[in-house]
Amino acid sequence: MKTPIKQSSSWGLTIVKLALLAILASCGGGGGGSGGGGTQPTGSQLGSTTDPGSPDMPITPTPDPTSQAKDGDWNSPSTWANGKLPADGDVVDIPAGKTVTLRGNTAKLAGLMVNGNLVLADNDIQLTSRWIMVHGSFSAGTEATPYTRKATITLTGTDKSQNIMNMGTKLIGVMGGGSLQLFGENRMGWTQLAATANPGATSITLQDDASAWRAGDKLVIAPSSFEAEEYEVVTITSVAGKQVNFSPALAHTHWGTLQTYEGKTLDQRAAVGLLSRNIVIRGDDNSDALSFGGHVMVMAGAKTKISGVELFKMGQRGTKGRYPFHWHLAGDLAHGDYVKNNAIHDSFQRAVVVHGTNNALVEGNVAFNITNHAFVWAEDGNEVRNSFIKNLAVFNKNPQESEFAFPVSNPLFGNSGQSEFRSASFWGRGFNHTIKGNIAAGSINGFGFFFDRFSPNTLGDSEGKGLIFEDNIAHSNYRPGAAGVASEIYPEATFGHGLMVTSGLGEITTHLFNRFTSYKNYGGAWLEDRSTQLQDSVVADNGTGIYIHRGVVNGVVIVSKTANTLGNAETPPKGGFGSGARGAIVVPSSHGGARAPVILDATVVNHDDAAYVVDVDDLGYTARVEKLKLVNTKKAVYFHEVNPFEYGFAEHGIDDSQGALNGGQPTVWVKRRSPVVTAACTSSLASNSYACPASSSLLLRYKNSPSRTTYLVQPNGTTLGLAQPWYFDGSMWDYQSVNSGWVVNGAQYEVLTGAQDNKPSDIELYLEQSASKSLELSWATSGPASKVAQNGSSVPLAASLAALRSASTSAQFYDASVQKLFVKMVGAAGVQTVQIIAPFAVTNVALLGRAPDSASGLVTGVRQSNLSTSSPSSQLRQTLPSVTAGNALDLSVLSFASTQALLSAGNSTSSVFKGYINAPADGIYTLSVPGIGGNVDVWLGSVWISGTVGNLSTVIYEPSPGTRDEAGFVALRKGIHPITVVFGRNDLQNGYTMNPRFGLRWAVPGSDQHVAIPLLRAP
Repeated sequence: MKTPIKQSSSWGLTIVKLALLAILASCGGGGGGSGGGGTQPTGSQLGSTTDPGSPDMPITPTPDPTSQAKDGDWNSPSTWANGKLPADGDVVDIPAGKTVTLRGNTAKLAGLMVNGNLVLADNDIQLTSRWIMVHGSFSAGTEATPYTRKATITLTGTDKSQNIMNMGTKLIGVMGGGSLQLFGENRMGWTQLAATANPGATSITLQDDASAWRAGDKLVIAPSSFEAEEYEVVTITSVAGKQVNFSPALAHTHWGTLQTYEGKTLDQRAAVGLLSRNIVIRGDDNSDALSFGGHVMVMAGAKTKISGVELFKMGQRGTKGRYPFHWHLAGDLAHGDYVKNNAIHDSFQRAVVVHGTNNALVEGNVAFNITNHAFVWAEDGNEVRNSFIKNLAVFNKNPQESEFAFPVSNPLFGNSGQSEFRSASFWGRGFNHTIKGNIAAGSINGFGFFFDRFSPNTLGDSEGKGLIFEDNIAHSNYRPGAAGVASEIYPEATFGHGLMVTSGLGEITTHLFNRFTSYKNYGGAWLEDRSTQLQDSVVADNGTGIYIHRGVVNGVVIVSKTANTLGNAETPPKGGFGSGARGAIVVPSSHGGARAPVILDATVVNHDDAAYVVDVDDLGYTARVEKLKLVNTKKAVYFHEVNPFEYGFAEHGIDDSQGALNGGQPTVWVKRRSPVVTAACTSSLASNSYACPASSSLLLRYKNSPSRTTYLVQPNGTTLGLAQPWYFDGSMWDYQSVNSGWVVNGAQYEVLTGAQDNKPSDIELYLEQSASKSLELSWATSGPASKVAQNGSSVPLAASLAALRSASTSAQFYDASVQKLFVKMVGAAGVQTVQIIAPFAVTNVALLGRAPDSASGLVTGVRQSNLSTSSPSSQLRQTLPSVTAGNALDLSVLSFASTQALLSAGNSTSSVFKGYINAPADGIYTLSVPGIGGNVDVWLGSVWISGTVGNLSTVIYEPSPGTRDEAGFVALRKGIHPITVVFGRNDLQNGYTMNPRFGLRWAVPGSDQHVAIPLLRAP
């Protein structure tokens, strides 16, 4: 039985003081939610992400030391107060002011407290302990004279409940002015191939001299295809300059040559990383069974420089703050701290994490086979001025949901507060950092570089220069099959991109992503934030080139097919979309925001078998294309529609102001159903669109919208519904301040809104146009405007409505006889801003809809083939009565049991109810689908009214406590209007269920009362 050494005063004071510091420091929180397309969820929605430990985990009392050192050699009995070398199970204390030099091996310690100095001599050393707490100094070598022998520090234990100073266990903890200085051999950490290596090869040629590498070292060779798993780990047998011989022989091809396209160099050369280092920090052999390795945590006030170190079997999966290396709430690092030229591999959770810390340098490291994000520059998002330079990450993967370190009960955000269901090689929240010269080489269901959503530090700080993102490469990121968590906000399409920039990261400062190379990914880049500009970059060999919701593409070459054909024979390739590649530039939807994507300058090369601008679901805004060059590319524009009922604010499209897509003719490309189409437009079946002269249309943005139900009606009855704001539970993603849509140049529109909506006292209009254009709008007001100004200048009064319409410049007129304000806007090319302050009146009547188009009851503008009576839904329609003007039908009595069975069996892509709606009075109607758990779309005429929760026009209406309807608003004139209700099959197959009731209700004008309205079957 061992007798504890009497506790020294320095030990006792340190324990009390530093335990308090650790407890206080750990009260700072980890990150909030992640996702995209809207406002950051609150803490209650995402759950606690406090780091580093769980608040319900008690702090383990630090045991009294059983061995206490004096000055001297660790392996000399005279160094120890009891005259004996520390034995297995001892807790060792090196008191303040004492220096111990370790020259050999230690026993298997229960703990090691370094209050003084521990120095590793330049000998072969093995140090084994359950934990090491450094309040003094722990060092091996110096920057000038690195450690040259072999040192292995093994962290042991399987007891996850042990919590030393609230830092867990199986760790090296550095805090309270402590210093960790480990300098291994200064050898090249990674380079790239100089020539392609083929299967069967046992040697490679490198770009750089590898003479410092030696036989027995382990290498990882990055993949060159879509397959992230096509990395290879080999053991060096000999080295001669740039020639490296190894075993076993290669199983895959690894690309090793440069290519040039349109003056830009495409670098697809596979990276080769050195995994071996002469200082090793590792978890013990029991680590694998529980995914419970060691970890290094550095706290405020500590000093840390680590280079030439191998971290192996590190990280503790599913536990916050337990990473191979982790600056935790260390604040401003003023002493040049860094983690350089290390190898972190086979990690159970992340690689290098910078949390609550500024000015850290992470440079030249190799991370391989990492679970969860690898290199992390944020948890809270308030970190600034950190640098990640020339790091290599090869192969990272997601943890299982049960192993998330930041679990939350919110499926819309993947049930993780830090996007662990789509892990990235490089992940962070703020922009005020330097990310330069890194390579992200392969992830499954993740990303290369992921700028996650919404951080408190969106605009930089007084000392920072904002984002520096330059010369980074991402490749081999893909999503195999069903891609993990697929939420409303991030469906499966948002996995596997080389660069992912989500919304909410900064709305004022432009963040430049320079000289980025992205290849062999599911998607080259996903740009969602309006402040993002991807420029001077090359995107090649991806399933889809660039998804751009918002942001700018400038000086980018997009190569759909290069000389590197690896993986292209797969059907579809891992980087493909659906049945194949989707496009070079994809404009899916600008969800959750007001600014349209912009293609300032791009060149598309070798995209000869698919459309390169693809409008997937154009939910709300308009893409602008200015300069676009096509090289060996056949198709110009295509408006993709998975289901013609599914999406379609038809008022939006592509503003091709320079005619880049149409032979130099300035063009506005719109959907075939668009009400903007005039006789001057040309139908293009090949592109599923209309090409309209740019002079015929312009984009109207309507800020401070008076309602969610804004419509523009021309005298001929043509109606435009401005893009609806996106609602979620009535609070999140509320963008009703801005609506937008295409309008016809020179047209007259009356602005009509719902009576139940509040009216602001002022609105702003934005006209985006490529040439001089005019537009007339009128509103119901109770008096003249107190202000009408265009670009800051007052708009003059016209003597009459006729004078206003004949004016060649902007004018306003108030017609007291009809109580309407008329404003004519005339402007040159560019953005014209018009502000109006007026006593806007309540509008009770809006004129939307027409009489049935024909006896068949087909919805206006929808192809008849999409309403086939051979669908199983015909069985549904046969149960409905024939149409008569007075025959009201309440579909709440209809059972969906038989239809569900048919759909679930895969017999139809959708179930369609086609008929008429009989509106009993003019008014703004609320159409709601009660209790539906699947995809339901409702159309009136050619206007899409509502869809599944999360779609742009959908709002949530709660007719009574505890219930929730999927609903949309629409203005109708009294009478019969064609209606189409589409019930999606895919949602049923994915486990959604439909409540066996369906009804449509309308809001009585001027109130929130809802009553049933009749539905009539088409004959």
